[in-house]
Amino acid sequence: MNYWKNSKKAKETGVELTGYDRFAYNNHKADNDAWYSFNDLAKNQGLNQESFEVITEDGYKLNVQHVWSDDMQQGAPAVFF
Repeated sequence: MNYWKNSKKAKETGVELTGYDRFAYNNHKADNDAWYSFNDLAKNQGLNQESFEVITEDGYKLNVQHVWSDDMQQGAPAVFF
């Protein structure tokens, strides 16, 4: 059975999995969050999110995320991962 074809994510994106991707999805469904982007994960948890692209002095491109919830205390410290 092709679980991906009937999944919500497949219907949203219109993506058809083939080969190993289909095998992995159909046989290793332990963590469905693996198929979502960071933006989708934050949204699904009720969090607000902004993405920024930062280019360092030596040319590296970094994608920085700002995540917060509406019930956070004003002035709460930032957390870096």
